[in-house]
Amino acid sequence: MISRLDLPRTARLLDIGTGTGGMIPVLSAFGELTVFEPSSVALGFTRDAYQGSHPGVTYKTDALSTIDGQFDVVTAFDVLEHCKDDLAALVEWSALIKPGGRLLLTVPAFPSLWGRNDELSHHYRRYTKQTLTDVLTQRGFSIQKMSYTYLAAFVPVWLSRNIKEKMETRAAAARAAGPDGSIDASFDDIPWDFKQPPAIINSALQAACSWEKDWLQYGDLPFGTSIVAIARKS
Repeated sequence: MISRLDLPRTARLLDIGTGTGGMIPVLSAFGELTVFEPSSVALGFTRDAYQGSHPGVTYKTDALSTIDGQFDVVTAFDVLEHCKDDLAALVEWSALIKPGGRLLLTVPAFPSLWGRNDELSHHYRRYTKQTLTDVLTQRGFSIQKMSYTYLAAFVPVWLSRNIKEKMETRAAAARAAGPDGSIDASFDDIPWDFKQPPAIINSALQAACSWEKDWLQYGDLPFGTSIVAIARKS
């Protein structure tokens, strides 16, 4: 999707919430890359992992307001849902983008998929295409591309969040109930989708979703567990 933006060779890119740097090899191929990560621990890991192979990357952990603006592309992959005030976050991100520049972001989709994974990840919300469109347009962005993604994962995740998790929570609460009927709050286990799945399942999920990267060049998907969007700054 980035390659179809026809960026100049001198393009400047900023990745917000870069985490442990998995997108650095991808993004650095499109121009001068700056990565921002508020966790100094995560950024230290990222710098150690990538500064040798990608020496041109700039690493930032201070406030975003200390970063010079005028970026051609700002990316934020699964970041907006962590912001208590997403409208305020978009104002801050917009200030970093030059007029006509783009914001490329991904967010988790559908409130009906809310589960323990979201709670442990410190999410504030999950989006629909309409709610994401609303917050972007309110902050002066025009939608260039928006689609649901990970269609193949939708039904398994819905079943897990709406049936499996609820049944497990009730069963665990019953086991943890004290003789006086009180609940031990420590009964919660780490949800299954917070763990690395077996290799065969991981490969099957990857294969089931791999066709999307080609399909999204020409059309959109009607539903999925995430949303990807490209928005242009007015």
